[in-house]
Parts: sequence; C-alpha cells; structure tokens
Amino acid sequence: MAMTSAVQAQNQSQPEAATAETLKPMDQPRDWSATLVQDATGLHDIMVDSHPGTHDPLNPAFRPRLDRGLELALERAKTTTDAGGWWWALRAYVASFEDGHVGINVTQPGYGFATR
Repeated sequence: MAMTSAVQAQNQSQPEAATAETLKPMDQPRDWSATLVQDATGLHDIMVDSHPGTHDPLNPAFRPRLDRGLELALERAKTTTDAGGWWWALRAYVASFEDGHVGINVTQPGYGFATR
C-alpha cells in the first residue's frame, strides 16, 4: 500500500508528456509551409467569391492587389518553418487588401507570436 502511494505521488509530480491529443491547435507539430499555402489560397478564394472589391468597377486595383498578395504569400511559404512565419505572412497578405473590415485572429486563448 505504501509503495502504491509513493508511485502515485511520483507520477502526479511529473508533468504528462505532451501528445498530439493534449497539445492545443497552434502548438501541434505541422508543416507550416503547407499550412500557409492552404490558408492563403483558401483566403484568396473566399475574397474572390465574396468581397465586394473584386466586383466593384470603381475599384479595378483590388483584384490585382489580391492576386499579388497571394503570390507573395506563396513565395514566403517556401521559407516558412514555424507558426510565426505562417502568422506574419498571412497577416501581411490580409493587410495588403487595404480593408479594415477584413482581419484574422487565432482562437487559441493566450497564444502569442514572436515579433522576430
């Protein structure tokens, strides 16, 4: 009985090893380059389909700006290796729309990105 209690106490004091099931979404290992390609392409497709700027004859520069931003995001994906690279490349793409109504955020509470 004493031996069982000692083993239980030792196990409780040691942190559990992180597994894919216990890690939060932004902390899970992934191919951040492929994630950037997928997310930037998906965002581009959504913007083309539903943003009024792509259909506004008084805003002819919007679609080319949208396409150039995707090209740059895809170029950055070639060197993206971590969540920070994914985040800042995607943020730059969103900022290139020059539309304060469009933004992105992560839903994982308390997650922050390095500025370098």
